[in-house]
Amino acid sequence: MNNTIITDLHVHSIHSSDAKNSIEENCLSAISKGISILGFTDHIDIDYPGEGVFSKLDKNVYISDINECKKKYFHDLTVLTGLEIGLQPHLKEITDTLSKQFDVDYIIGSTHCVMGEEISANGLFKNRGMIESYNRYFEAIIENISTIDNFDILGHLDFIERYYPSNDKILKYENHSTLIDIILKILIDKKKALEINTSGYRYKLGKPHPSFEVIKRYKELGGEFICIGSDAHFANHIGADFDKAKNMLIEAGFTRYHYFIKQQPVSLEISL
Repeated sequence: MNNTIITDLHVHSIHSSDAKNSIEENCLSAISKGISILGFTDHIDIDYPGEGVFSKLDKNVYISDINECKKKYFHDLTVLTGLEIGLQPHLKEITDTLSKQFDVDYIIGSTHCVMGEEISANGLFKNRGMIESYNRYFEAIIENISTIDNFDILGHLDFIERYYPSNDKILKYENHSTLIDIILKILIDKKKALEINTSGYRYKLGKPHPSFEVIKRYKELGGEFICIGSDAHFANHIGADFDKAKNMLIEAGFTRYHYFIKQQPVSLEISL
C-alpha cells in the first residue's frame, strides 16, 4: 500500500458509458493497491444533452454485479453501492426516487450541466470570460444543492477547470470566494460531505478538485465531512494521488475522513 487512505468513493465501471473496466476488475485493482473500501458511483444524468447516454444505467444488472463482488471479495474489500447523479433543479423528485430504487450507500451529487449545456462541450464558455463562466457554474451549484437534499457528497467542486479552453484556466479562490463560501456553508448546514477528487492531477491541473485553498476554507467554516475519490474510469486510476490528498487534509487541519453506509457517515482516522 502506497498511502494510508483506504477508501475510494468515486469509481466508474462499464455501467457508465465513459468507463472501461468491469466491477470485478476494479475490485481486483483496489485490493492490489491497498484500498479496502471501494464505492461504485456509475452515472445517472437525466436530461443530459444530446443522446443522454449517462441516464441509461440498468439497475438490476448494476446491483447484481456489485452484490456478486461483495460476496466474492468480502475478506479483502468492502464494496459500497453508490451513484453519481447529475444535479439539476428540476430533477429533485427523480433524485429522491432513484436513491430508494437503488438502495444506495451514498449519492455523489455533481453539476455536469449549466443552463442545459454540457460543461465539457464548452457551451457555457461561449461569449463569456473565465471569471464569468466560473461564477455561472458556481451559481448553478448553489441552486442545485439548495433545491436537492438527497445527495451525500458534493462531487468535484471546481472541475470546470478541466474544460475551460485556455492554458491559463486554474481557478483562483479569491476571484470567486463569495460564491464558493455560500456553497461550503450550504454543505455544512445540510451536513453534506465535500469530495476531494484527485482526477485533477490526471487532467494535468497539478491539484485535486477542489483546490487546497477551498479545502482549507471548508475546515475554517466548520466543515467536517470529507470523502476521497479518484473518479476512476479505468481500473488503474483507483487510489491515484491519494498520498497528495492525505497531505492536503493534514495541512488543512483535518484528522478524519469519511465514507457512507446506507447514507450514514462513518469516520476514519487519517494515519500519519
